[in-house]
Amino acid sequence: MLTNDTIWSEMQTPIDVTQETTTITLPDGISLYKLNVGSTDTEVDFSTSAIAPSMLAGSYNVIRFEVIVSMGATVQTIEFPENVTWIDSIPPTMNAPNKNYLILFTSYDGGQTWLGAPEGSF
Repeated sequence: MLTNDTIWSEMQTPIDVTQETTTITLPDGISLYKLNVGSTDTEVDFSTSAIAPSMLAGSYNVIRFEVIVSMGATVQTIEFPENVTWIDSIPPTMNAPNKNYLILFTSYDGGQTWLGAPEGSF
């Protein structure tokens, strides 16, 4: 039987990129983050420090979240952590000004490694 259930999610307050390193802290219950990219290149880090340790323990704890990268009028370089493996080994191409890019990140090991999947742009 198919049902038409609504899945609710919460969006984190948008993060303004103003430094060379931008940390996305992954608290429980947040699954959408927005990075407002201004005039600074940045390296993005993911932190699981706000997630309860019991949620990270074990080998089958899945963390999944999306990031909207909102590029400003000047295209900046965004680098993601080295422990991200991209679907088909193709990282997202974010090279247009005033455009948004949606990226899905999934970890199957409590945040030790990540699988990144560019979902599109708008």
